[in-house]
Amino acid sequence: MPYHALEKGNRVLLFKMTLEKREEMRLGLWERIPHFTWAWFSSTMSTGGLALALAATPHQFNGLHVIGTVVFILTLILFILFSIAISIRFWLSPSALSASLHNPTESLFFPTFLLTIATIIINSSIYGEPHAGPWLVKAIEILFWIYCGITICSGVLQYYLLFTGKAFTLQSMTPGWLLPILPATLVGTMAGTISPSQPPNSALSIIVGGLLYQGLGWWVSVFMFSIYISRLMGHGLPAPNTRPGMFVAVGPPCELRPAGSFREVLTYWLAFTVVALINLADAAAIKIPNDYFTDSPLLAGSVLKLVAGCTGLFIWLMAFWFFAISLIATVRGLRKMSFHLTWWAVVFPNVAFTLATVKLGDVLHSPAISWVTTAMTILLAMAWIFVAAAHIEAIWSGKILWPGKDEDRHGLGQLTCAVSDCPQCLVSTRRLRES
Repeated sequence: MPYHALEKGNRVLLFKMTLEKREEMRLGLWERIPHFTWAWFSSTMSTGGLALALAATPHQFNGLHVIGTVVFILTLILFILFSIAISIRFWLSPSALSASLHNPTESLFFPTFLLTIATIIINSSIYGEPHAGPWLVKAIEILFWIYCGITICSGVLQYYLLFTGKAFTLQSMTPGWLLPILPATLVGTMAGTISPSQPPNSALSIIVGGLLYQGLGWWVSVFMFSIYISRLMGHGLPAPNTRPGMFVAVGPPCELRPAGSFREVLTYWLAFTVVALINLADAAAIKIPNDYFTDSPLLAGSVLKLVAGCTGLFIWLMAFWFFAISLIATVRGLRKMSFHLTWWAVVFPNVAFTLATVKLGDVLHSPAISWVTTAMTILLAMAWIFVAAAHIEAIWSGKILWPGKDEDRHGLGQLTCAVSDCPQCLVSTRRLRES
């Protein structure tokens, strides 16, 4: 039997561990809650994304808006519960907050928390404004600018930590390198969605801000693109068990394994860029003066719509290319997979791809594309149900929210988490030794 070591102060505890012994252990909620990580917010991010897709699908029916509202409310409830859970974790172990933001795995999932907030703001505009007064319009404007401020601070600080931390090699490249900037790519979509209901002056500022942030996300992603292609050509596809993570970033920078999940991060980036540009152009057509971008008496909004539509077409097929590669690689590894929180990436990046296709269908006035996007929305809902069921089963069976099985672990195979003073881990270890 293999022996593992747990350091606590100057003591080193040695214990035997087998899979059977580990499964026989029964841990209570207070022993499992310290392993509630930022990655859990990938589920709320995906749930909020599904609500967006339901609102945007071209072929509506009676009750679909109600279903979308229910999904949005579920997002709010889960977000509140998860925020409470992770706060309890930080309260139980005061050093856990700092550890979570410096852990090479878990820290890269912090942007999923911000992306969840972005989906909540967008859904509030879609589902809330028709039933609320002018106060919600103003509140959304304020939340938009707060989100912009937090997003730029997070992007700068997280990349500063990456640049000043452990030196990386090409082989160690993961899609996590791009995650800190992804919240910025959703600002453009948010701006295009909320600006039509804003007063003209506010809408103009929001549109310009959305375009600025979309440019930031685009250029950082472009810089990563060449690294990604080199990484794929040199080291190939990821292990089958990590391929569901191809729909969002997975794995710490220090793990030397293929980072195939970057494909769907790029699909997400490309697709939301299409959505953002077209949404912003639609909003600009009704909110900005005709001569805002030029001294000539041009119809600025109409020009922007034309440019955005052509740019969207130019980008869309590349997003499909990445999506197709991801899908093939994931399907080929299905038999060897087990659940991980990155499975939620099957949903959210494809929400972006679906929304981008919806927008292009509107631009081209194509009924065929509209029916395709309706089918894509149905498949998204089915994927959400499947991943949610797998998530619940994984909690019940101890595959996640368990010592050594979550993003807070030091390394693969270890029972301990990244917090040196975690009392729950010490109790779990003692019980395992006694068993």
